[in-house]
Amino acid sequence: HAGGGLAGRRLDRAGRAAVMNVAMKQVQDYLSLYAGNRKRQDLITNMLGAVAEFKSCGISPAQLVTTAAMTGEEVLSQKLRELALIYGAYNAVISNIGSIDPMDDLSRLAENLKNSGYFSDMTVIVDSFTGFTRQEQAVLKQIISQCEAFEITLCCDPKTAADRGRRMNDLFSTVYDTLDFFWCVWGKIV
Repeated sequence: HAGGGLAGRRLDRAGRAAVMNVAMKQVQDYLSLYAGNRKRQDLITNMLGAVAEFKSCGISPAQLVTTAAMTGEEVLSQKLRELALIYGAYNAVISNIGSIDPMDDLSRLAENLKNSGYFSDMTVIVDSFTGFTRQEQAVLKQIISQCEAFEITLCCDPKTAADRGRRMNDLFSTVYDTLDFFWCVWGKIV
């Protein structure tokens, strides 16, 4: 991509709402649970929130369909299938009009960092975080794979960190999950 993969018109809040409206119109014949609500602005806002959350968590429309098939609960399964359909249509409309959804910025960054070598020979220090979204984790994986040294500060008790049973209800359980992420990606905690 020219411009580091950032070519295209960046959608603002109104642009994202317009795209969602078009996407919902495109799939309206395949919706049952969300069919009667297509014209309501609050539904468009809720769908945009759901899509933002899916993207932040690294959940694709295909993963929603897979989850829908595994739920065993008919209404939940239908909701997930319809959400996947709307989400997929939303992404397709953005792609077709050549625009950029700002909710994809971190995913694009992670992709652009692959094989870039940007962080080679660097020391990266991360401080004052308790947890990271899946998109942020994807960026951090690329940084860790390239940098010479990586340091992070996490507010947790190293003795409790090793005892998963004790940490489940711990006040710092999110921090311990973050520690697990870095352990898996980096392979060591010092």
